Parts: sequence; C-alpha cells; structure tokens
Amino acid sequence: MNWYKKAQQHLMFYPWKDPRSAYSIEPPIYVDPVGRRFHTCHVCGKNVPEDQIADWFLGEGKKTEYFYPKNITKKEAEVILASLEKILVPYVKRFDLEVAKNPYIQYDWTLATPELPNKINSIPKMDKLCEFLQSKPYFSTFKNIICENEIKIDVLSYYSINNIKTALANIVSLLDYIKDFLDNPKSTTFSVPTKVPICKECGEKLDTCSFCEAKIMPNERSYKDNNDQSACQKCLENGTAGICHSCESLSENLNHDEDTGEDYCDSCYEELEKDYSAFEDEINEAAEKNTYPFKNWFEGKERIYIPYLVQETLADNDRNVIYYLKINGYTTDDINYRKGYCFKDGKRMLRIGKAIKDISRVESQKYKTPDEKKIVNDESVRMLRAFELSPSRKSKRIDNLKIVISQNAEDVAKMSTGRNWTSCMKLGKGQHYEDVFCEIAAGALIAYLIRKDDNNIENPLARILIRRYTNADGVSIALPDKIYGNASVDFYTNVKEWLDEKQKSLPKGSYERKGGEWVDSLPEYTYEKVSKSFLKLIRYARLNNIKIKEASYILLPKNKNIINIFKLG
Repeated sequence: MNWYKKAQQHLMFYPWKDPRSAYSIEPPIYVDPVGRRFHTCHVCGKNVPEDQIADWFLGEGKKTEYFYPKNITKKEAEVILASLEKILVPYVKRFDLEVAKNPYIQYDWTLATPELPNKINSIPKMDKLCEFLQSKPYFSTFKNIICENEIKIDVLSYYSINNIKTALANIVSLLDYIKDFLDNPKSTTFSVPTKVPICKECGEKLDTCSFCEAKIMPNERSYKDNNDQSACQKCLENGTAGICHSCESLSENLNHDEDTGEDYCDSCYEELEKDYSAFEDEINEAAEKNTYPFKNWFEGKERIYIPYLVQETLADNDRNVIYYLKINGYTTDDINYRKGYCFKDGKRMLRIGKAIKDISRVESQKYKTPDEKKIVNDESVRMLRAFELSPSRKSKRIDNLKIVISQNAEDVAKMSTGRNWTSCMKLGKGQHYEDVFCEIAAGALIAYLIRKDDNNIENPLARILIRRYTNADGVSIALPDKIYGNASVDFYTNVKEWLDEKQKSLPKGSYERKGGEWVDSLPEYTYEKVSKSFLKLIRYARLNNIKIKEASYILLPKNKNIINIFKLG
C-alpha cells in the first residue's frame, strides 16, 4: 500500500479520528521510468528525487480537500433513532411515575436494567450511527450514552435518567442535522494542511534551534537574537527558551520580576536588582544638599524612638457625650475627643470638661423651678463623669512594637528598597525612584513601625514618608503621607500626633511641596472646596497633557507650567 492510500486510510477508516487534526503530504510531480518519485523543493524550486528530501514542512496556504464518509442514509437514521426512542421511553416514564408519587425519590432512585445495553446494541446498524456521531463535534449526550459505554451499567440512576431525557429531547434535532448534512454537498468536505518538501542542500542552510538542536523550517515561527542564537516555535511555546525583556536575547533560564511582570536574563536581572549599595554615591550627594530643616526636633540625634500606642474603640458612653456636645453647639472627632478637645462654632478650641460645665450653666438659666434645674445639672454631671472615666480615651501601649522617626539619609533612601513592601520609590526599579534623592535633599523624614529589638531598622513592618512643605516666608512644615507595609491606622495616628506636638499650630497660607514630583496622597490638613476657576485650571492641565496627581491640590500656573501648591486652613 503506497503512502497516499495509507494517508486516506488514516483519514477515512473507522474508528474515526478527527481529520482536522491531521495533515496530508504533497504528491510527487512525476515518477521516472525506474519508479523514482520526484518532488519540487519549496525553498530553491529544484526537482529532486525522494531520497534527496531532507524534511517536510507545512506549506503556507497549502491544503488538501477530503470528503466526510457518507456511511449512513436518511432512512437508516430514521429507523435507528425510532428504535432507540422506543427502547428508552419506558424507562423514563417509569421514573416520572415514581417521582409523581414521591418527589424526593428522584435523588436516590435506582432501577436495575441489565437488559438495556443489549437492547441498544441489538438495533440494526447502530454502529453506523455511532460512527457518524464520532465524526461530529455536536450531540455529545448521544455520544456519551450510546457510543461511550455510559449506558452499559447494571443500574440506572437519577443522573443517567436525566441524560437519557436530554438525548430523547434532541432526537428530532439530530435527525434534521443528519438529513441536512447528507443533502448539502458543501458540508461533507473538509481541508487539511499539506506538508511540502525541502531538499537536503537547502536543509543544510536552515538555522538550528540552539535549545533542541532541531532544524527551523520555513514558515515556522522562530526568533533569532543579536548573539546568533535561534529558538524554534516549539521551544518558545513550551518555555524551553525565552526572550529577555530588556536586551531581547534568548535564554534558557529567565528570571521573573514581580514588580514589572517581565522576564529577564541573568545579567539584566542583576542590573535590575541593584541593591542599596549601588546608589550610595547619589544618596551621599543628595544628603550634602540637605539643610535638615527639622533637626531641632531630634535633640542632636538622627533617630527618635517613640512608643506605639493603640487606641481603644469609643464606647457607647463616649458617643453619648459627643452627641450631647453636638446638640449644644460643640463639635469634635474621635482623635480630638481622646485628647479632650472640642470646638465651638467649628473654630474656637476648648477643653471638653469646660464645655460641659458651660452647657450646664447656660441650660440651667433657661429654667425657673429647682426640679428643672436639677434635671439639667444631673445630665451634665453624668456626661462629665462618662467623659472623665472613659477607658477609650486611654491609649494601650504595645510593648513588643515601637516607632522610629528618622532624618538619616540612608533610612529615607531605603523607604521601599529591601523591605517587605514595594512602591514606585524602590531604588533602580520603581517608576519614580529618582524622587528618593530629591526627598533626601529636601529634608524629608521617614517613620518606621519596628519590633522593639530592631533598632537598626533591619526588618520594619511599615513606613510613612514625612514630606516637607514650605511657604513664601521660608517656614517649613512636615506632613505625613500614606502607610506602606503592614500596620493599622494607629501607626499613622501616632506619627501625626508626634508631628502635631512638635509643630504646635501651623501657620496658614500657601505651601509648596518640596522634594520629588510624585506624591501618594495629600495630608488631611489640605481639604479645599473645588471652585469653578479650579475646574477650569484642571481642564487646562488635561488639554496640555499635564498630569494632575491629586484633585485636591490647588494648581497654579507659573511660567506656562503648573506647580502643585496647597493651602492650610
């Protein structure tokens, strides 16, 4: 049997194999008198005998047309399906009858049917229907039940009965499909890719895959780098070879970088993973420009250590005191309540104890009888005692943790380098890592949450960058940014309270942020209502491709550029 008949046998004979996954071989252009078959090399175009062919490859656009086997007629299909329906319907009816008597039986109902497989197999020409179904991607239920032996069981369960119901519901559809298929000649054809030859002379000129040493055929997807390394399609797809995202060279062992999501060769990955020491010169240069505007806070040291205090959640009694103050014209929030302060008309600050006494005095003047005055006085006494005895106003000290606030250039530089978190400030890798040097030069501070024995900040748990802002008079203030790492809002509260204590009242006015261009978030001090002129300014910035990092900044034009400025108060 020659190769052409073997190919046809492979494609057409039952048991069926989907021909769309196969391919054909281009036939010879002629056979000489001694029986040698000649083929045309699809690289150089020469006619060569079969023994001079180096290999075969899939020709671009080359396909061979075949026909699906018409192994069943419409009449045969009708008879087979009618017989199948006649056998299966009684079992379904019996099942439905049992369920009508007891609906819950459907979940554990079984029916012994040792004779059912034999009945189905005894249908004349059932094998033809199975052969037809095997060549089609549709009607999976029929294939599973009838042709894949799922029906060949001794007991019919709830699951099997429902599969049979699905099959019976699709009998008409299957019959219509078979009829349409047999009536439409176009549906009975299919095409498969065709392999074409390449001669030995051309085969020697082909590139060899540097990883599996196979020849890279024409029309095969491949890659060749600047080092003359080549990779075939198979090696690229199965991961044996990969392309470095940076230098675009091929490598067998690539390193995946989680921050960029890309793969790198060893040399590029080492360059990418430069540690802190690679940036020491730039850090030292930035530190020389630092005037240390907040050095008076550190008592001649570079680091200050403060306890880590956690606030208890305010109790119902505390909420009652806050509400009592509110209905009498005083406001406060959780932080100021714990400190013991409230505000009159949203402006004048005074102690909560004094505010409660003032409320009692003013309210008692509204009543004349002693009983009414006593009710007012008793309520104020109850509020005052609830405030003074509140356990929620006392901070709980966490002994195994503490906070370090540093003006040291190395501590600031390592804010996201060599830590358990990452950000755009990671040296060498972060999108805005050069801003680190600007922050050092500007005099930014850094706060770390550390374990009690980690005084050198080797494994901090979280950090907060404290940025410098300066007004037109040269007055500098320090405001905390967002938390990175694993810490609760108590970390931020502790840092903010330390800064508030050092800075007391902040001068009102416009402040310009110093340091790098990027900022994660604006401090809570800087809330401003958005005006129409502000919206116009945002529109101007967007039309001119100027990035706006925070909507609550006040953007001011300066020399046709926009600088970020915010106002306090």
